[in-house]
Amino acid sequence: MIVRVIIFVMYFSVIGISTSLAQDTLEDVRPVAERATVLLKVEFADAETETIKETEGSGVVISETGYILTAAHVVEEWERQTKEEKSFNHITAYAGDRYGSGREAGLLAMDSEHDIALLKLKGKVSVDSAPFCFVDAPQPGKLFLFGFPSRKNLTPIPAEYANQADQGEGWQIAVKDTFGVSGGPVFDSTGRVVALVKGGNSEVVGYVTPVKWGKSMVENYSDAEPSCTAGGSGVLNVGDHPAPVIPNVETIEPIIPNVNRRPIVIPPPPPVPVYK
Repeated sequence: MIVRVIIFVMYFSVIGISTSLAQDTLEDVRPVAERATVLLKVEFADAETETIKETEGSGVVISETGYILTAAHVVEEWERQTKEEKSFNHITAYAGDRYGSGREAGLLAMDSEHDIALLKLKGKVSVDSAPFCFVDAPQPGKLFLFGFPSRKNLTPIPAEYANQADQGEGWQIAVKDTFGVSGGPVFDSTGRVVALVKGGNSEVVGYVTPVKWGKSMVENYSDAEPSCTAGGSGVLNVGDHPAPVIPNVETIEPIIPNVNRRPIVIPPPPPVPVYK
């Protein structure tokens, strides 16, 4: 009897060790995140002040050819512009470092209801990307958020999955704060991107958008392939929430900034949307 108990305990101890080894730590995730997380600087024309303003957000590269996922509210002001204004005001992506060299990106598709958007780096590129998954909920364990909070450089933020939030709000997470990290990737314990930072309503509760909510736009407008998928009724079908078609930017050459443009006014970091 004693021998059986000892074998039983040893068996589950080995299982526990194997499971923990399969879970990535922050140091495991960091190298991929540093190469694939991008700072997005978004310029847009403000009709009221007749100036060009700039906001910031984060995003993640999901394909070596330069496709990027971010939060829709990061690029909403840019999308509201006229075609002419868009030609002068740019979305610029900086991979891993706000002080590095940036490259212009174009907006391909946007779903404001679920706060997710798909961008593409202009021109032919070959860049580092992060693995991503369409899942109903993250694997047990820590979550790791990455982004550029409050105009700082790339910062990791550990978090814990709490539960499914109300309809349309995504997942609720326990996290210190997500201010300024909107659109940044959320890695689960397997080292894959499963969500994007959305916002929060306090310093201890935040919300993230499951990557699966962008499944239709990823499949229709990019060459990115998920590392895994959970399937099931929780995954959006193409016809459920069709993403608006925006002109493909793959054939558009990078635009050289106009030196005679109006001065850019950089306002303080915008407040994070409050979700109750």
